[in-house]
Amino acid sequence: MQTFTLVFLIALLFTTSTQIWLAARHTRHVRAHQDKVPEEFASQISLSDHQKAADYTCAKTRAGYPGILLHVLLLLVFTLGGD
Repeated sequence: MQTFTLVFLIALLFTTSTQIWLAARHTRHVRAHQDKVPEEFASQISLSDHQKAADYTCAKTRAGYPGILLHVLLLLVFTLGGD
C-alpha cells in the first residue's frame, strides 16, 4: 500500500469518526436539555414546542448517520475503486 493511500485512509477514518462523535454529542446535549426551555425564550416558546423541536433535532441527526456512511463509501469507491 502506498504511503499516500495510507494517509488518506487514516484521514478519512479520523474525519468520519469525528463527524459521528460530534453528532452523538449533539444528540446527548439536546436530550439533556429538553426538559426546560432556556430562560431567554421561556416567554415565547412552550415546553411542549421545545420538546418537539428537541425530538425533531435528534431524529434528523440520527437520520444523517446513513448519509455519512454513504459519503464515505462513495469516496472510497471513487478514489480507490479504480485500477
